[in-house]
Amino acid sequence: VLRPWVSDIAERMQVPLICVTVLALTVVGSLIGRKARVYPKKEDDWYEVANLWSMIIMPSGRLKSPIINAVLKPLHELSEQSERDFTASSKETEIERAVAEAKIQAAKKEIQRIAISKAHNRDEKLENAQRDLMNLQKDGEASHASAKRYKIHDATVEKIGELLKSNTNGLLLVRDEL
Repeated sequence: VLRPWVSDIAERMQVPLICVTVLALTVVGSLIGRKARVYPKKEDDWYEVANLWSMIIMPSGRLKSPIINAVLKPLHELSEQSERDFTASSKETEIERAVAEAKIQAAKKEIQRIAISKAHNRDEKLENAQRDLMNLQKDGEASHASAKRYKIHDATVEKIGELLKSNTNGLLLVRDEL
């Protein structure tokens, strides 16, 4: 399926087909990410998520960066589309976040009201109100969405960890120079 695309890039860049193929398979692997698992033992629940690592080695001045950029172009387009979708939905998310915050504040006031009341079933009401507050806070955290990312460049280990929290399928780490 990828052969026409990979062959076109290799021909235009005047590089061996294998250079482009290795990069293209790595990009496709990053899109599959954690959705596919390998179960090494047939009767066991142990699994591994397949990771692809690739590197092209060519003499200096052979224009490796344009090859990498050509293969990453579809991934770049996906990232741009994700950013546009996120920007369009961010206004709605902002309103949802404000509503969630108002509900949380109201739930906190309700807990305070119940806590100082002398009702005979105060403990039960307090427990229910706390449960409602926890659910509202979980919903509020879920509304803090960010644009889907597909690739990152030269990030620190700490930043990669942060980004992987919101991109659970995984990310493609691109390094032009090793």
